[in-house]
Amino acid sequence: MDGTSAMMMAAAVYRGISNGYLDRQWKKYADQAYLTVFQKIDEYGLIREVCGCPDFVAEGTSL
Repeated sequence: MDGTSAMMMAAAVYRGISNGYLDRQWKKYADQAYLTVFQKIDEYGLIREVCGCPDFVAEGTSL
């Protein structure tokens, strides 16, 4: 899973809705992306079970 791009997509959709660029029908997709990633955030604020740097072939963490 790529947690960072999912969170950026959700943020863009929320911003688009609040600024009137997007219809509210898209909120359910942003909510799903957000909740999926949110479940993987640990007590230190790291997103677990995402693509690991530098080659993205193994599981790692993200901020």
